[in-house]
Amino acid sequence: MAIIVRSPNWIGDCIMGLPALRALTDHFPGEDIYLAVKHYLSDVYKNLEGIKGIITIPDHVGLKNIFQITAQIKKYRFDSGILFTNSFHSALLFKLAGVKFLTGYSKDLRGFLLDNKIQFPRGARDKEKHHIYFYLDLAALFIKEKKGAATIIAKQYSDELPVPPAEKETARSLLIGLGINPSSRLIGISPSAAYGSAKQWPPERFGQLINRIAAETPGAQILLLGSAGERERIDRIIQYGNAHGENKKANFHNLAGVLKLGEAIAAISLCHVFVSNDSGLMHVAYSLNVPLAAIFGPTRPHKTGPLLEYHPRVKILHHPTPCAPCNDRDCPVHHACMNAVAVDEVLEAIHALGGMS
Repeated sequence: MAIIVRSPNWIGDCIMGLPALRALTDHFPGEDIYLAVKHYLSDVYKNLEGIKGIITIPDHVGLKNIFQITAQIKKYRFDSGILFTNSFHSALLFKLAGVKFLTGYSKDLRGFLLDNKIQFPRGARDKEKHHIYFYLDLAALFIKEKKGAATIIAKQYSDELPVPPAEKETARSLLIGLGINPSSRLIGISPSAAYGSAKQWPPERFGQLINRIAAETPGAQILLLGSAGERERIDRIIQYGNAHGENKKANFHNLAGVLKLGEAIAAISLCHVFVSNDSGLMHVAYSLNVPLAAIFGPTRPHKTGPLLEYHPRVKILHHPTPCAPCNDRDCPVHHACMNAVAVDEVLEAIHALGGMS
């Protein structure tokens, strides 16, 4: 049997979908399981066991390239497809590619395209489940259809992101080339969030934090990571740190856009501690078992944060406000939920995680 899984479109969701992928490879050993992955996300999956291959698709799919993509998938003659995405066009893409038996959530008016479907979570209980179960429930539905009833326990299946020793050595060499000593204490920080500014701790707070870290741990190398589009914001954080800090030789490094995703993953695996907003790199850090201080505001850590039964070395910093949770990309009011998190408590969390000792 040849199976194709359409991966999610966000780094964090890719990580939260790993247990479901491992459930599939566990229940279908020896089967040809492929992933259809947006190009920029392929590094998340490249070291997973049990995956036959990765089919990369463009980051943007439209009328100009959809038939080229379907032709690429069609040559594999997939018996079954599982959609970790919810969009109509992702289901249409697989149908046009000749995928015979399609499993997914009935959403976005695509129910008629699905052969094996489940209702999108609507009840209060389902809505409050951790997002990891959103993908595990799909895997369970497919396994039940193909092999009979199956009980899938989340804790059976790891969300760990493997990084081979060779990639860690490559990351060390890259850091050396950037003037960073990888043998020193590495403190990783992800100060941005792709979804929007509503999920971002204020830049001046990050500036204060890196100053405090530099003052208390003078030899630490502080790696600020993100995408190329976040480079300017991180520059402002570093400028704030340089302008207000006492340690004028602080080792602040803006790596936004400098490292590819796979290189950033390997670099994070070398860190002694990681500090992040609710972002894709936050998910990467905890999946690598790096001690993590995670700053939450308008989102719900019990739903989309680190699953604490998996990850005891995590400190969640969150002060819910009456207006949260919300789906705003930019806060229309006063950003109370993010402003409620103080620099002192983030620093305390870093200490408690052993990140500065």
